[in-house]
Amino acid sequence: MAADILLYQATHVPVGEDQRQHLELARDIARRFNDMYCKNKKRGVFIEPEVRAPCTLMMNRDGCP
Repeated sequence: MAADILLYQATHVPVGEDQRQHLELARDIARRFNDMYCKNKKRGVFIEPEVRAPCTLMMNRDGCP
């Protein structure tokens, strides 16, 4: 899941409590990569994703219920 978030440059990710650790891993990877390899650039390669309102019920086609 962390690779998908970083690959598609997601800025906001709807996650439930059980998936929050994947989002935190994606944020850590993005931050570390950008710190190591993009010090002299204005913008890093990876965007640090933010949590969209956590979904507690099953999602429908429009996102969170």
